[in-house]
Amino acid sequence: MRGLVFLIAVLFGVLGCSSSEPAYQPETFRKTLNELIAAERYPAAVSFLERADPKRQADYDGKGYLAVAEDLIYLPGIPSNIYYGESDWEMPGTSDVRLDEDWQKAATAFAAEYNQYRYANENVQHE
Repeated sequence: MRGLVFLIAVLFGVLGCSSSEPAYQPETFRKTLNELIAAERYPAAVSFLERADPKRQADYDGKGYLAVAEDLIYLPGIPSNIYYGESDWEMPGTSDVRLDEDWQKAATAFAAEYNQYRYANENVQHE
């Protein structure tokens, strides 16, 4: 009987974790963030970014920077003379309205690390 109770507890634990916490995969990174923000699941989006790897994501994306909206759309972590362009992606749910302060901070920090890594790699390749 105890074995059955344990098995049921494990199944509920696994099912509960898999449905509430999406796994990080570079291929679905942007889609997952868009879905979490559209559903206003800001704490889940913050948790997702904590599990995501900015360097792995930058390597997967291959081009562009991550932008954050505040008063203006900008690219955190790189020189201010580089502006938002066609190949860049604006992190969803960031704005001067700041729908969720924790999400805004997490998105900005992730974008800065991603952008710094990409900028460093691009400048090493061009030297």
